[in-house]
Amino acid sequence: MKIPVIFIPQLGNFNRGILATITCFLNKKLTLKYIFNVFYFAYKNKPLVRIYEYDLLSIKSVVGLPFCDIGFALQDQYLILVSTEDNLLKEAAAQAIQCFNIRFGFSEILSLI
Repeated sequence: MKIPVIFIPQLGNFNRGILATITCFLNKKLTLKYIFNVFYFAYKNKPLVRIYEYDLLSIKSVVGLPFCDIGFALQDQYLILVSTEDNLLKEAAAQAIQCFNIRFGFSEILSLI
């Protein structure tokens, strides 16, 4: 069964950063705690991904940092995810350093935080 996902990029008056909102309808009722646990366990070994329970985010939380922050809310059976990242770091310089570190067996966060 196909589940429609709506991706909504945000445009605002900010110098750097990407904020994306993703909305999808859930086939069954899930609790926010359950959803948080799914994301937590998926990313628990990814030190540059931060998961926020019960929180929708802003770009201010990632500017100048190499993190991708993910927060979410639940309204009825709609899951609303918000992700933020500093596009000058996470999508450019910091991503290159992170990939270099992984490729050569260094800590993923070496020279980043």
